This record gives sequence, C-alpha cells and structure tokens, in this order.
Amino acid sequence: VEYLLDPARYNKLIRPATNGSELVTVQLMVSLAQLISVHEREQIMTTNVWLTQEWEDYRLTWKPEDFDNMKKVRLPSKHIWLPDVVLYNK
Repeated sequence: VEYLLDPARYNKLIRPATNGSELVTVQLMVSLAQLISVHEREQIMTTNVWLTQEWEDYRLTWKPEDFDNMKKVRLPSKHIWLPDVVLYNK
C-alpha cells in the first residue's frame, strides 16, 4: 500500500488519464437494496440503493511477484481519485 500511495507516484487529485484529452470511463451500477414506500397518486417511490462505481487507474498497478504474489488490495476511498458523480431525480 505504501508503494501504491507514495506521493511521488500517486496524487488523488489528478484523474487517471495519461493526457488531458483521454477519457476515463466510469461504470455505474445501481442495485435496489430496499423499497421503502410507493405513492401511486404522487408517482413517488422511496428506496435505498447501493451505488457501485468502477474504473481503471493505471497508477494503482504493480507486479504481484514483487509483492509476495499479492494480486488484489482494498484501499479506503479517501486515499484514491474519485469521479465526480451527481445523481438527480427527473
């Protein structure tokens, strides 16, 4: 983890693109966790959902053989670049 988040290698404020015109594709997945209420007349439905976001960050890669064959690591979101996503009702 220290290797991945070393300030000389990684800045969470910089999006994971090799140049300014490269796109970063973010996949959004919504899973219904709970249906709380439905008001047909007002056409309002209240729910709890899980929002999953996935993208590639080339800066968070390593050679597993250099790190005891570790292939996956979990990092707190506060340490990595996060996409700006705004959800709104329409």
